[in-house]
Amino acid sequence: MISYRHDIDGLRCLAVLLVVLFHIQLWPISGGFIGVDVFFVISGFLVTTLIAHNLEQGTFRFSDFYARRIRRLFPAIFATVILSLIAGWFLFSPDAFSGLAQSSIATVLSGSNIYFWMTSGYFEPAAHYKPLLHTWSLAIEEQFYLIWPAAIVLIAGQAVKRKRLLIALICAVLLSTVLAEWAIRSDHLSASFFLLPFRINEFAIGAIIAFVPAWKSRLGNNGLALAGLAGIIAPAILFTPETVFPGINAMIPCVATAALIYAGRETIAAKTLSNPITTYVGRMSYSFYLAHWPIIAFYLFWRGSAVGLEPIEQALLFAASFVAGAALYHFVEAPFRIKSGTAKVAPNLGNRGVGVWFSSSTLAAVLASTFIWVNQGVPSRFDTNKEISQLLASMDKLPRSEFKRLEESQPGPRQILLIGDSHAGVSRTGFFKWAAENNAKVTTMTVGGCIPLLNAQTSANFRDVCQKRNFEDLNTLDYAKYDTVVLLARWGLYTSIGTENGGRFGKLGAPILLASDEGRYKDVELSRRRFYDALNATVKKIEAADAVAVFVGQVPHIGEDPRACLVKSSTAVDAQENCNSATFKSTQAETSWATERAKDIEFLTVYDPTPLFCPEDKCLIMRDGKMLYRDGNHLSPYGADVLLQGLSPVLTEAFKSSRM
Repeated sequence: MISYRHDIDGLRCLAVLLVVLFHIQLWPISGGFIGVDVFFVISGFLVTTLIAHNLEQGTFRFSDFYARRIRRLFPAIFATVILSLIAGWFLFSPDAFSGLAQSSIATVLSGSNIYFWMTSGYFEPAAHYKPLLHTWSLAIEEQFYLIWPAAIVLIAGQAVKRKRLLIALICAVLLSTVLAEWAIRSDHLSASFFLLPFRINEFAIGAIIAFVPAWKSRLGNNGLALAGLAGIIAPAILFTPETVFPGINAMIPCVATAALIYAGRETIAAKTLSNPITTYVGRMSYSFYLAHWPIIAFYLFWRGSAVGLEPIEQALLFAASFVAGAALYHFVEAPFRIKSGTAKVAPNLGNRGVGVWFSSSTLAAVLASTFIWVNQGVPSRFDTNKEISQLLASMDKLPRSEFKRLEESQPGPRQILLIGDSHAGVSRTGFFKWAAENNAKVTTMTVGGCIPLLNAQTSANFRDVCQKRNFEDLNTLDYAKYDTVVLLARWGLYTSIGTENGGRFGKLGAPILLASDEGRYKDVELSRRRFYDALNATVKKIEAADAVAVFVGQVPHIGEDPRACLVKSSTAVDAQENCNSATFKSTQAETSWATERAKDIEFLTVYDPTPLFCPEDKCLIMRDGKMLYRDGNHLSPYGADVLLQGLSPVLTEAFKSSRM
């Protein structure tokens, strides 16, 4: 069994700092998310070493192993979940609170990675307001701990046949990496990020070095350790949320971490990591990690925007996270890890007692969270303020930005095809209602994050999904089946520098349309030319099919998530005045260019919704006691109805112009 290594705690310190600095948006740590991968390698190394040693000594017991894992992980997790639910009660709107309750259930059941895979993406804007999102990595670790001891016993036996196990581990690394690359290239990027089969290679890399004989060269180990340290720091600076990850790219920090651990404790790098400060932070890194994201997420929700944290905000968030993490470590995590029970906070529990405590605590957390979920976020919390309660009730959840292939309303003699991104997706309800009232049929094809134009490609995270839609589906659609084809999207993302675009590490500017991977991310003029060419080509294809093309300009954005502002408001007048950080000028800067340029294209009907939502040059967030928006730029169901009220004459006229 390995003795305590200060340098590994120092490595934990580095890993957690990278993650926290990334989450507070500190430049230049644009790839700090790789800190999680460092943790995975460390876990693979330590857990495998422990299991192998106990098997060889004849002291391994599954009950001991799992009781130790429960003591190590779950007291702090339960505390984090409970405190997050308490904070959510006071700070969150009903839908956000309901989502928090659902994620709480998934967290205590060790399935939050699966939950977040099914409901969101790690780098999506809405992810900033999910206090338990970071527990996806803990769920992966817990699932790893569940299967790993049995896998080692099954493969290596009680005597631990190291050669056989080493071969199996190498195969696991290769297979998992190939699976991750396949998932990424097969439009399953989110699955490759969140699910264990695509991450098992990272644990296995750490496990491998537990069985590789030590290298006796002092110079060689020093060089290996320095290369490992560089291999962690470089991706943390050079990678960005747009980097394709995990897959092959994840192997860089993982192999680097393994090299640093393998080089041993006597290297210059290891001794640098072994000072009292880094080892202390490393020891409490788990609690620090658990505490930091809920604090950041609640603050961003209260703030109303995740864009452009100021240095003072970053410093205060870091300090608050560190203090909370230290408190969680000293008062919850450490006492429960002391099996002797010498700490007064935790009783002296044997393995059976740990199991009973764990089961009862899990049940209590699930029941409390289920109550919140079943009661839809307990909107009665706001009953004392009827105006705000009514406004919150008019906003429902933003659906997933998934591919809605040919979703149809009821039949009708007139056929409308709606193509677009998430802006079109949230407008579907309005189109379906309009179709029912006007004896028409609407077919929608919406993909979140994808510009709905032929041969247009973006530099955003949805590259593979968008390529399938833009290069395959839009080219093969039978436009002749439809009388009218409506194009609706957040056009400003591709043609203008908007107040919400980018947002991380000073990258203000649109995701640029790319015909290839040449990657000029800030060339707005290039993007505008490609936008115009793609729109022109799309309209020509629609017109050639004898259908009418309608371009719906981008609805104005309001600049922040209104839910956070609403729960802080006392009247609807206050909300209208304070919950819209975007000015008319900034809204026009993002929306107007595309709408005006579209008017230059022949055979294209253009509708500009700006006057509808911004009468007298002041943009509204509510009308008739109902919210027009459900977040900073997507319409609510009521907002979609309002959009269709304005668009209705255009669609009616388009029907008259189409073939009879």
